[in-house]
Amino acid sequence: MDILLFLLSCIGIGAFCGLCVGLLGIGSGVIIVPALSALLVLINIPVDERLQVAIATSLATMVVTTAVSSFRQILKKNVRVDMLKYMVPTIILGGMLGAILIRYIAAPWLKGFFSIILFLMALNLWRDRMPNWHDLQKRPWLLSTASGGIATLSTLLGLGGGVFFIPVLRGAQVPIKEAIGTSNICSFLVSLSGTMVYIFNAKSSPFDGLSWHTGYIYWPAVIGIIITSIPFAVLGTHLMHRAASAHLQRAFAVLLMLVAFSMFLS
Repeated sequence: MDILLFLLSCIGIGAFCGLCVGLLGIGSGVIIVPALSALLVLINIPVDERLQVAIATSLATMVVTTAVSSFRQILKKNVRVDMLKYMVPTIILGGMLGAILIRYIAAPWLKGFFSIILFLMALNLWRDRMPNWHDLQKRPWLLSTASGGIATLSTLLGLGGGVFFIPVLRGAQVPIKEAIGTSNICSFLVSLSGTMVYIFNAKSSPFDGLSWHTGYIYWPAVIGIIITSIPFAVLGTHLMHRAASAHLQRAFAVLLMLVAFSMFLS
């Protein structure tokens, strides 16, 4: 009964997360990680390994959801290829590094730090007073370095990176819809590189008596989330192109605030 409740909950999480991916351009990990961490008690995952399992499983789901959303953003021509060519190499390296470092950094410190950063970013977006980082587009080395750092931090918490890439791109004076489209590509690369490392980086298996797992990734949860997240990501992308940019930006700010508070209190 517990495993059935767990899988049904994953399906519900997938629907909501898919909508957020398509509509707001964020990696769904901001929702999946805290929700999945709480649900893992139903399948008896040890308390000290729930965060790692939630993070790895979250990234695995985002490989598929961000790929679908990214493809549609490419068709809509919302991707800044001129910036991506400097970002891709360090995003891949940073994504792999973050998945390795999680074995050595205490999760409470990370959650506390990111909750503060997320709240400050949300406040800036809400007030529409992002710092002027226009030079970021003119300095490829700075853009590349920032992207690698974001990727590293994102895989440490199981976030695709949209919560960081979008504010940075907006600060560089990239229009909101292009920032969302470019962020989708970045989130796909972060989740793919991080997932590959999490598959082989588990100290020991936390899935005692369970089947269908690899490393820290629990595949039934991945499938349950993906089943609904893909169609809802497509729906979210359609809705995004009918929404006003100001409304999208404020919706993203509200979501960041909620995530910041949930991470700080968890």
